[in-house]
Amino acid sequence: MLFHPIVSKALTKKEAFENLQASAKWNLTKTLQDESNQKALEAESEFRPHVQVALKQLVARINPIQYGSNNQVEVIDTVGFGSSSIQMEWAIANPVAAAQILMTKAQAKVSGHQAREYQNDLTALMLLSYLNVQKLERQLATTEVSLKKSNLIFKLATSKRKIGAGIPLEVARAKGLVGLDQVKKMVALTKLLKSKHDLEKLLDIQKLPSELEKLNPQIVGTLDSHSYMSAAFETRADLKSAEALRDSSILLKQQSSSWFLPKVALFAEAGTVQPTFLGLPAKTLNGAVGISFMIPLESGGLITAKRREAQIANYRAEINLKEKKQEILLQVKEALESVAAAEEALTVARNYIGTSTEEANIAEKRFFSGMSNILDLSSAHTNRAIADDTLTESEFNFEAARINYYRVLGDFKDYF
Repeated sequence: MLFHPIVSKALTKKEAFENLQASAKWNLTKTLQDESNQKALEAESEFRPHVQVALKQLVARINPIQYGSNNQVEVIDTVGFGSSSIQMEWAIANPVAAAQILMTKAQAKVSGHQAREYQNDLTALMLLSYLNVQKLERQLATTEVSLKKSNLIFKLATSKRKIGAGIPLEVARAKGLVGLDQVKKMVALTKLLKSKHDLEKLLDIQKLPSELEKLNPQIVGTLDSHSYMSAAFETRADLKSAEALRDSSILLKQQSSSWFLPKVALFAEAGTVQPTFLGLPAKTLNGAVGISFMIPLESGGLITAKRREAQIANYRAEINLKEKKQEILLQVKEALESVAAAEEALTVARNYIGTSTEEANIAEKRFFSGMSNILDLSSAHTNRAIADDTLTESEFNFEAARINYYRVLGDFKDYF
């Protein structure tokens, strides 16, 4: 694993994204584009000069051979043919190869869009992992505060019981609160350590800084669904892939008629020929320059099959593009609705935390003034803890909905 040190004390989301871009997982997505570009270069080599050295030798040794009625013997030492030459062929026109080049170039473009799509998903995964660490850190801090308060309530209940002013139920209730908060703290700590490890692994760093950005999502207000759907059509890499496949299938369909056109190539050859017969050598020089024509008339149904294949590929590409547009419309709509619902839930949770805090403060004042008992105080404390958990979950859900929206949009540029 490659470790990329972070100099900042608090790791911001933007710094985490920069580390992700330097990670092995991110760089691995770039190989998709490199591999496709290499295939395009291989396909284009059909229209580049091909030079090769050709060596041919045919030898037959028969010794002896006897034939005839008078017992004559004919000895043949070697019968053979040998040649060596340098050959060059340069394709001038090859309709089939030209169609294949169109497809490989289209595939290279598709692979580039797929690399962007994988990087977009990887960014969303990193942000969700980062958000999970934020949530668990908040929960751990809240649980520690709650545990201190629970211990205080337990001490008060125990002290009150010792002087005979309390009841066993109060002590049991306060002890139960302490035990519950201890369990919640251990669970939050275990989850936090696991979540930090996952984020370190994703970012290719040895150890996270001691701090992250605090979880404090900002409500963005009403979103214009129409404008964001239009933006998704401009940024979604998978839609660009579908469009590239559709365009290439149209070109391939148009090129299918050219498969009946001749293949034209320029060729040249220079070398030596050395035939031998009965051991008598002879060596000559030879050479040729010209243009070759190959006119396909029929190839056992191959050309017809290729034309039908091009038509089917175009039909599938058109259907795939329409389905992709419908899928994006649905995803953007659902993402915007999720953000709106999470925003409303967050507003309610923030109001609830204010109400529960006020309730807890009143319960404390009533208890210390002797107007209520430990049960009332512990109930208010429990409600306050529930409100804290609800707020944390609401903020997490709202930020997760925003992350999912930018993932659906296909671009996290505005998120940072």
